[in-house]
Amino acid sequence: MNTGFITVTNELNDLASCQIGFSGKSSFDGYTVRENTEKDPDNCVIKQINVITNTSDKYITVNRLSSVYAEGIAKGFYEKDVLIHLCHFAWQGEAQWVTKTPLEMGLYPVAAHEVCRGGRSVSSVGSWSTERYYPIVLIEDKTDNVTYFFEHQGGTSWEIELGTKGAPDALELTVEVNSLHEGRTGTFVTLKSGESYNTLPVIYGEISGTADDALNTLLKYKRKNGRKLSKPLVCFNDYMNCLWAAPSDKKLIPLIDTAADVGTEVFCIDAGWFVEGEDGYSFGDWIPDDGKFGKYGLSGIIKYISDKGMIPGIWLEIETCNSESAVYKLDKNAVLKRRGNVVNGSRCFVNFKCKAVTDYLRDRIRFLYGLGIRFIKNDYNHSLGIGCDNNNDSSWGLGIAENYIAFCDFIDSVCEEMPDLIIENCGSGAMRCDSGTLSHFHLQSVSDQENYLNNPSIVWGMQRCIPPEKCGIWAYPYPLSFNDRLNLDSAYDEEYVKNMSDGEQTAFNMACGLFGILYLSGHIEKCDSYNLELIKRAVDCAKKDREFVGTALPLRLYPQNALYKKGYNVLALRSDKKLRIGIFKNGGGDTLTLDLSAYVKEGSELREIYPLKDKSPTAVLNNGIFKFESNKNIAARVFEIDITEN
Repeated sequence: MNTGFITVTNELNDLASCQIGFSGKSSFDGYTVRENTEKDPDNCVIKQINVITNTSDKYITVNRLSSVYAEGIAKGFYEKDVLIHLCHFAWQGEAQWVTKTPLEMGLYPVAAHEVCRGGRSVSSVGSWSTERYYPIVLIEDKTDNVTYFFEHQGGTSWEIELGTKGAPDALELTVEVNSLHEGRTGTFVTLKSGESYNTLPVIYGEISGTADDALNTLLKYKRKNGRKLSKPLVCFNDYMNCLWAAPSDKKLIPLIDTAADVGTEVFCIDAGWFVEGEDGYSFGDWIPDDGKFGKYGLSGIIKYISDKGMIPGIWLEIETCNSESAVYKLDKNAVLKRRGNVVNGSRCFVNFKCKAVTDYLRDRIRFLYGLGIRFIKNDYNHSLGIGCDNNNDSSWGLGIAENYIAFCDFIDSVCEEMPDLIIENCGSGAMRCDSGTLSHFHLQSVSDQENYLNNPSIVWGMQRCIPPEKCGIWAYPYPLSFNDRLNLDSAYDEEYVKNMSDGEQTAFNMACGLFGILYLSGHIEKCDSYNLELIKRAVDCAKKDREFVGTALPLRLYPQNALYKKGYNVLALRSDKKLRIGIFKNGGGDTLTLDLSAYVKEGSELREIYPLKDKSPTAVLNNGIFKFESNKNIAARVFEIDITEN
């Protein structure tokens, strides 16, 4: 595949454009473009960064430089069986995969000219890199059994454009992956003599096999290249369907006690622990509001968590502050600006290229670390939109990229200084979960979805983007809805307890968490003994075979069921030795049948690993055919089977 497409303007405003097939290094009048590639030795994944250097004695302005340009894909695609796979994202609706034909994408023969001007693209603008799409495109040539894949890495604006090339009877697909593209991402760069610019990385390649094979190849690559936990931990976070950012000692102590009783290993205090608008401090300063925590103070609550045998954690939103904060006033360049105006108004973004800001934030993290904090949930609840310039000549898109790179460097330096500190990435759920960003973090919150019935669909999709051992999956038995957050005592009335008595809602929540990192929440201190036992069984199950989640890959046994759609979702993870299957029923028929004959050993037994209770629906495995039956409206069960190694 040939790579690289550039458009360069110089001082004389001449336009030079060329399509480049790189071979190490290519030189042209006034500039040099160099392709930096790394091929993974264990598979076909290539990581590419293109570098342009101004070799003239004048400045040049680069307004388009692709990270990857490829052609010759699926030649003759219009007469073949070719599919294009995309992954839609939305807040609380992440990782919804869709498949289209080239025609449905708008790619088809239009003229006898070799180059078509009617490309189609998926893209994102702003610092929420996965706000609308996960930055990936897969092209599956089923006729020739080849899949091509392209994935952009980085928390900035990006575009993946598909086009066509060639005569109608020999048409082929082209793919260009960009973050530096003034016309699409608002990004250009001006280089003085001798200066260089590096594009953000793209990982790409082709594989003999299906789109699922390609996704698993990428997951193996991501598993090897990035920060992760030494083992998946069971976490409790007090936000989702629980305290809703209103912690206090009276609310936290019962939760901490119960979380410890069921075997949780991390307890994270979420938003609301800090001073807001008092004593000269506000959001972004990260000064504890000890008045919320009674005789304990925040330090006492952290010690209480530690004394209960759990790792203390805390929520931060490191990248933002408000206009009343002390950090806002540290320096004239403390926050990001566009045309001299602060981006996002009163809730703004700090500038990680400003040393006064990074020094302050590092000191606050050191302070929390000194209190005993060993887990940080870093949230990111807004996007920079078109970008920032911070009172210099940078393009707005370049401003995003520069601040993003500085932020990642900051996270890396914190992890180097405090190697036992775990940092979770949360972009208001998963609005910034590209693999470039995740390479700097230990785990990722997969969604802010508040309706537990939707979680299996999101997890199904996310496990094709992120290695399972980095997927933090909310499980919130005994949930408190956002609308009831101010009525804690009245919410858990006799009717509520009765509706929860069969344990199916609890089992559904906990079963989903067994396909990644179990991220527990909900008012578990309100549980009856039966539901509490179901929670404890899931925690025990998550701890029993931690190695499995860290080595297994997703297996497509059943299509992804859309959000809010009645019916079944099936989660499946497969290692060399066993297959874990989660059946999640939300309405639909009473029977589900799956053909597992291609995977299971002859004579393999079906083992239910959760919830292991007398009221279970029935499930059998006979000659490789799995059959699940339940007349309940809501039900979830998790099974394991020994499988063939091939």
